[in-house]
Amino acid sequence: MIEQNLTRLAEDLGLPSLAPKDSNGYFQISLKDDLTISIKDLLPGLSLSSLLGPVLNQNKEELLIYLMKANFLGQGTGEQILGMEPDEKFLTLSRSITYEVDYQKLKDVLEDFTNYLIYWKGEVKRMQAIQPTL
Repeated sequence: MIEQNLTRLAEDLGLPSLAPKDSNGYFQISLKDDLTISIKDLLPGLSLSSLLGPVLNQNKEELLIYLMKANFLGQGTGEQILGMEPDEKFLTLSRSITYEVDYQKLKDVLEDFTNYLIYWKGEVKRMQAIQPTL
């Protein structure tokens, strides 16, 4: 079901045709060069994830504290979750939905996720560009 909805969404948005699932079961949707979202069917539900950017040593502690505060009770992330890949080299944004999602709900969830993705990508870049105080 998710594959049909993603194919329809790609057509409606004028995106390139949907690539087949990767070896981990994820579909990839590229909205721009730097906005790629991975989507997996959870049966029922779905999982969305995307990379925000690399974890740099500059302002690392301040950035991670900022992200943890945003995650607290979802107050800065909506229903998304800021995290880190297991190797701790990239920051991520993810969201899981544990119920069946129709086409309209998929569209709405993807729009919300994309808005938070754009915002948090910008925040990560901004925080990493701040010069540390001595």
